[in-house]
Amino acid sequence: MTERAQDLASTAESVVPAANGSQPPPPPVEPIAIVGMACRFPGASSVAEFWRLLEAGENAVSEGDPGSGVGRMGELFPDDRVRSEACRFGAFVEDLDQFDAEFFRISPVEAQLLDPQQRMMLETTWLALEDAGINPDRLKGSRTGVYTGISNDEYRMLVVDSVRPTEAAGCLYALSGTNLNGTSGRVSFVLGLMGPAKAVDAACASSLVSVHDAVSDLQYGKADLAIAAGVQAILNGRIYELRADSMMLSPDGQCKTFDASANG
Repeated sequence: MTERAQDLASTAESVVPAANGSQPPPPPVEPIAIVGMACRFPGASSVAEFWRLLEAGENAVSEGDPGSGVGRMGELFPDDRVRSEACRFGAFVEDLDQFDAEFFRISPVEAQLLDPQQRMMLETTWLALEDAGINPDRLKGSRTGVYTGISNDEYRMLVVDSVRPTEAAGCLYALSGTNLNGTSGRVSFVLGLMGPAKAVDAACASSLVSVHDAVSDLQYGKADLAIAAGVQAILNGRIYELRADSMMLSPDGQCKTFDASANG
């Protein structure tokens, strides 16, 4: 979460030529302050735990047996016909299925159809506000923007295949709870925010671009406070397998970005 040094916020956007071919004026050069942070990663449910993980040089990737029914990997792949070795490895967020819907004033039937990515976005945003010492009620009606990097909508595939609501409300929840744009919109709605709400899909650069957009909007005065985030949860075994078979995933389960030994 970022904030303008003298007020409360900020965000970023690339400069594009104006209609007459001239460039718009550059944004004012003003420092951006990061006033609160929160995270939820495999092996680390907080910033402090993540820092400890980095300091200790620990690895949150685990190995499992597809088709065994044992552990998250065994559950993700119900049969053992998976070909790629990459499908033996994964990094899993604990209690991904747990969510305090009542705390966020979300009904049980709506929560059931709510993408875990939206749930995590709500939870980590709240924690980031607490870390910043900001009362969420104070933000109601404020020009606070929400910028979320997100690419996966696999929960929608699971909902469409397994749930067939008959009432209009259920159909609406199935859509709003699984839309990519729902990640930012959900936070804005719960907190009563009046700033921009963007879902950014730029593949592996999604969260980076969301921070860029947040900083730009702050600098151009489009927002007074910005919540910049990224969220990713792979929930569909078939999609995971397709990525592995296309050689997008490392067969040894290790990410080696920009390294000569990268193999996925």
